[in-house]
Amino acid sequence: MTEAVTEQQNSQAAPARNVARLEEIRVRPSADVYRNKDAVRILIDVPGARSEDVEVEAHDGVLKVEARVSRGEELRVYERAFRLDRRLDASAIDASLKYGVLSLELPFRAEALPKKIEVRAS
Repeated sequence: MTEAVTEQQNSQAAPARNVARLEEIRVRPSADVYRNKDAVRILIDVPGARSEDVEVEAHDGVLKVEARVSRGEELRVYERAFRLDRRLDASAIDASLKYGVLSLELPFRAEALPKKIEVRAS
């Protein structure tokens, strides 16, 4: 994890339960976090998920991700949560899903980026 994003532990995870005779299985998917000078990128494995199966929410400095995927007689619920650094712009998060990998791009706020200062000749 980078210092800009740290994992949020969910101490109140709901226990597995049956939903319409589907066995609900809660999964903590693997995630990779990368940082460059402009943004933080989080890649989360959610195999079998479609974009309509995925919910991403940023609130009070916490980014929550949930994907619900039905497979036969079971419902897999992929869940991750991350605490966000205040330098990140939660209102500008970009999310995309390709080949079972959710990609989240979290840009830094403009005021958190380095400023280039022009030097004039006097």
